[in-house]
Amino acid sequence: MPGSCSSITCHCLLHDRYFLSTEDSPRGRQLYSVYTSGLLNRRCLSCGSVCDQCSYFSAKFSPLNQHVLLHCKGPGVHVFSVHNTSEPTEFHIIENNFVLKEAVSQKEIFRSQVKMIPIEDYELPLRLSYPRDFKEQNRYPLLLIV
Repeated sequence: MPGSCSSITCHCLLHDRYFLSTEDSPRGRQLYSVYTSGLLNRRCLSCGSVCDQCSYFSAKFSPLNQHVLLHCKGPGVHVFSVHNTSEPTEFHIIENNFVLKEAVSQKEIFRSQVKMIPIEDYELPLRLSYPRDFKEQNRYPLLLIV
């Protein structure tokens, strides 16, 4: 559901609070910080920082909250980076999975389709990726990633 947030458990610095939000898209999650004293100036710490293709993140803070480990979970291959909380544009990529990215880029996917599945009061997105030689009459193995 767009607009929902989840708070990250951490001993935040004096007036800074950090949270993950899916407000831009239910298929994306970004890390934000907000200064709680005075104006609530919110800034996105993960937006466009690691790579343009990353839109779903998890985050873990260092014991003194000086750094955050961002884990880009996609789309695409996973990327791990460490960011300075006071200057999030300063970061080091720990693992970019370049070899895996190259291997995946060599694979041809015939087509990809997103369907919305209604379950009670929710609509859940389902992405189907068909193999290059897909034929309706054939049977294929199914891989579910939840």
